[in-house]
Amino acid sequence: MKKYLILFISALVLAACSNEEVVTTQENSEKAVLKLSLTAEPNQNSRSIDLAADSTIYDCTILTFDKDKNISGKGYAAIEGGVARFDMQVGLSTNRGDSCTVYAIANTNNPNLFDNIQTYTQFRNMFLSYETPQDLVDGNIRIGGNSLHTNGQVMTSDGVKVKVTDGIVPFRIKLYSQCAKIKFTINAPTGDAINGFRLKGYQMFCVPLSGYLDNRYKNVNPETPYEAPEGNYGNYQRVNLTGDSTVVHFTYYMAESHQGEVLDNPAKSVKDRTAAHAPEHATYIEVYVADMEGKTGTYRYYLGNLTTDINNSKFNYYNILRGYDYYVTINLNDIDKNDPRFKWD
Repeated sequence: MKKYLILFISALVLAACSNEEVVTTQENSEKAVLKLSLTAEPNQNSRSIDLAADSTIYDCTILTFDKDKNISGKGYAAIEGGVARFDMQVGLSTNRGDSCTVYAIANTNNPNLFDNIQTYTQFRNMFLSYETPQDLVDGNIRIGGNSLHTNGQVMTSDGVKVKVTDGIVPFRIKLYSQCAKIKFTINAPTGDAINGFRLKGYQMFCVPLSGYLDNRYKNVNPETPYEAPEGNYGNYQRVNLTGDSTVVHFTYYMAESHQGEVLDNPAKSVKDRTAAHAPEHATYIEVYVADMEGKTGTYRYYLGNLTTDINNSKFNYYNILRGYDYYVTINLNDIDKNDPRFKWD
């Protein structure tokens, strides 16, 4: 049976590791000790400069796999109340060897979650699942058949190549959010009797109810669609607004949705992003409004990366990627009865 060693040592600000292999320390002829400094990376940004991130680490598991993709070590550490970036380190006992791969998984709140993992393939096939999108926000999830209550957003690292030989070189391993974060602003400024609206509510639909721990789609073609691991999708609950609201701000979290590119009957403009052109499981939000005379209607907005760069619009893409902050502003004052995204009730 492998003997696991967990070390708690003072936080160090260490240089971030590159793609090169990292050398570790020899403990004896069979074992070595990895000393890893953790950092939670800010979410990448989608059309925004905001660097805010959900970066608190409450606990972390470290897994190492040898060159044959078999597990060779595991370490776990938890700190009550959580810590910010750069403030946590984990050590573990692992077998010596070349071409090993190290992974970190944070905020599972379970030291035994990976005890049955023996191969890299088993780990790569693990995914989060939940009954409703709100359960993900509340931290009530399942991983590998285990029901968990997490304290923060689940984060995972990319695999870091390691050469386990002689010498001591502590290194940093970066953690990235397993989810996407979407910040909405909806504006419905009161106008004339034709274009003025009041907000009555909103609801987000077709949200993936499962997502892989490993960033399986990092290097795949973004144009290729992939379904959620369990193939299930759900809706956030409808939010009803009272009074004469003309602007609202809110945030949703969700697992990545790799809906890819639509080639058959694709959208060719923003207004084309309707159910007729979108994939079956593309995520969308509906906004419910009333005009100045009380007549009600619904506006549907499909989410996903509209642009690959500032000069290259991609209206037929519907990916929502992990580790990204999305900022969506919907202005309803320009909507009229000819906009296909808007329907009178």
